[in-house]
Amino acid sequence: MFMKITIKTESPEATRQLGADFGSLLGGPRTILLTGGMGAGKTAVTKGIVEGMGIFDDVSSPTYTLVNAYEDGDKKVYHFDLYRLGDPEELYEMGFEDYLDEGCSLIIEWPQVAGDYPFASKITFALDQTEKPDERLITIETEEAAIINGLKELGW
Repeated sequence: MFMKITIKTESPEATRQLGADFGSLLGGPRTILLTGGMGAGKTAVTKGIVEGMGIFDDVSSPTYTLVNAYEDGDKKVYHFDLYRLGDPEELYEMGFEDYLDEGCSLIIEWPQVAGDYPFASKITFALDQTEKPDERLITIETEEAAIINGLKELGW
C-alpha cells in the first residue's frame, strides 16, 4: 500500500535539507522519481539526497549529459534528467537497463518522458511551486512506511 506525505519548504536550502534527511533514511539502492516543472527544485532535492546518502560530490543537473554519476567508496548514485528525450525508446537506446543491473540508487528527473516504463521499487517526489517564489509543496509517495515515519520523526 502506498503512503504519502506532503511537506512545505520555504527556501531552496530547506528543499535540499528535506532531500538530505530523506537520503539519510535510505538503507540501500532505491529508484527515486522526481516530477515538477522547470525550476521546481528537483536538483536541490537531488543534492540533498546524495549528501544524505553520505556522498559528498558536486551535484548538478544532467540536462545535457542525460546522466551523472556520484560516488564515494562503495556508494553510487546515477542521476538522470530525461527532459531532452524525444521518445521513450531512447531510454533503451541510452542503455538505461545497464544502470539497473549495477545495484545502485537511481534518481530520475522527468520520469513521465519515459512513458509506461516499469520503474521498480520506486519512490516519487512531486514538487509543486506555489505563488511564493521559494516555497514548494513536495509530496513523497512510497510503499515504505519507515521512510514516511522517519521523515515525521525528523520533524517534517
